[in-house]
Amino acid sequence: LPLKNPRPPTTGRSSSVQSNTATLPTSLVLSVDPTNQATLYTTTGVRVKEFNMLHETPVTHVATTISHDEHMLLTHADDGALRVFSVRVRLARLSREEKTARRASLEEKVSQYLGVTPNISVTFDKQLKLPRREDDDTHPKVTDVSIASQKGVKYFVAADEDGGITAFARNGTYKGRFTVPGKDPVRGLFTSVGTLLYYTARNFGYVNIEGLSAQRVKCHEITSPIVSAGLDMSATHRVQVSLEDGQVLAFNMRDRSDCRYEQRYPSIGSSPVRLEPFRGYTLGIQVGTPDPWVFAFNISSKGRGTTASAPQVTLAFERRVSGLHHLAVLRRSTGNDVLAFHRNTGLIEISE
Repeated sequence: LPLKNPRPPTTGRSSSVQSNTATLPTSLVLSVDPTNQATLYTTTGVRVKEFNMLHETPVTHVATTISHDEHMLLTHADDGALRVFSVRVRLARLSREEKTARRASLEEKVSQYLGVTPNISVTFDKQLKLPRREDDDTHPKVTDVSIASQKGVKYFVAADEDGGITAFARNGTYKGRFTVPGKDPVRGLFTSVGTLLYYTARNFGYVNIEGLSAQRVKCHEITSPIVSAGLDMSATHRVQVSLEDGQVLAFNMRDRSDCRYEQRYPSIGSSPVRLEPFRGYTLGIQVGTPDPWVFAFNISSKGRGTTASAPQVTLAFERRVSGLHHLAVLRRSTGNDVLAFHRNTGLIEISE
């Protein structure tokens, strides 16, 4: 969960106030167990908040805001509801009694802002009811959720196995539900600033939330079912797609109506991977195995790829991660990106 970037200290009367904000974390790591008990950690491993997601059944999907202007969580469980939580982060404040005792003390003091634990509050904001099928009055299985932003407007979005995408406005108003072209089950969503990408087994496309529509892109080079798709964070007109036969392909989508094949990434075998792009690199995580290999493609390599506009992509490293349960990536516009490895033992490893 990205937080507001603390302002750097400046000179003058406000310098002490601004330097205090530097003790606030710039991101938090969220973990949810099968009982819907959620825990927030700082990237240094400090547990700062515990709360319950309040669903009647175990949480299946969680999405966070990708911008810094407000901090929200969107959760889904098979009870047919989406829940929205607001997260607020402030400096912990001393009580009046603690301030009085501190001023009266003659002992050497350490700044109250040094190593302070942030005061974090999580508030249940709203519940969003997903529409039911007309034929049997059941909810289609949700395959992914997202907090997306288009033209400066935030939306809560859910994709499902019937090829549907449901959207709600920031205030919880139901916008509508529409199906993607072909009505294939939506396998996943990829959210970037101003762009929402969807993908099915056969193709990918762009979602227009305001217009309640989706534009499908047909690429003839996709000869195997799609496992994962996402943008190249170094050049967001490039879409990266991983296939079930182990291929990872890149397409130039400057013209969204024209799918231009650019290149095939270095071979990593025949095992399918899930893609997690961030600046300069894209991770490929083997799926369907308890001890997956994790590959890192260097997208920022100098040189030329298959076409004149494509970078030379190299395999930066590969390593086996034993007992990997989940891997999450926080993509930042400034500063270091954050990787969180969650192992089956319950251990969470965080890297920047």
